[in-house]
Amino acid sequence: MKPTLTLSQAIRARNEAREQLKVDEAALALATQQRDTAKAAHVELLAEDEAAVDRASRRYERALRAGKAGPLAAVAPSAEHLSRRVTAEQTLRAIEKTLASLQTARLNSDRRLASAEAALQTAAFAAIGEKADARAAWLEALRAQVDEEERILGAVRDLPGFRPSLKVFRALRDTLNLPINELSPTGSWDKAWSTPVNERDRVPVDAQRYWTDLLASLTSGEDADPTAAAA
Repeated sequence: MKPTLTLSQAIRARNEAREQLKVDEAALALATQQRDTAKAAHVELLAEDEAAVDRASRRYERALRAGKAGPLAAVAPSAEHLSRRVTAEQTLRAIEKTLASLQTARLNSDRRLASAEAALQTAAFAAIGEKADARAAWLEALRAQVDEEERILGAVRDLPGFRPSLKVFRALRDTLNLPINELSPTGSWDKAWSTPVNERDRVPVDAQRYWTDLLASLTSGEDADPTAAAA
């Protein structure tokens, strides 16, 4: 899939999405705490209302058992209590609306981050594709050069009266003319298996890790030139 963003644009979009998600998560956590506080205050006022109703109920029972026939005294909360209860109710409703809005915002941020990460992977794969193509072009050119060098070097064996050195036979992998004691049991065509590490016997590159490490570097933004061929 062709990327719609450059690698640097995709990294910037991913980082912005991460930061926005952090902001939304922090705001949501604070809103949850505020909702719990407002709910506790509202529940406390409702409990006061219920206690007032219970007290009035007991008064009514005593009056009725005493035979009182007139109107019973109304349960009338104070103006201060009413104000506190209305304030608590409206505060709770407001913070619950805020909480719902922040929950939606966080969900949208999750989706935005997922989309940004997918776009970044597409851009990173495109960059890796460019690196792989550059390596392929370099390898094709190298093979052509090696073929030419082998053709020229191989012709020296046909020079009348000339005996090439073992180095020439090893380079050409000429097992017919190479003494058996020069053959490696590992099939490497030389005796590097029994000698210290040198220019012909380097520690092999972990090919799979090369690309996974490169992908991690690209998506982290640490790769300075994602289009350059790796050495």
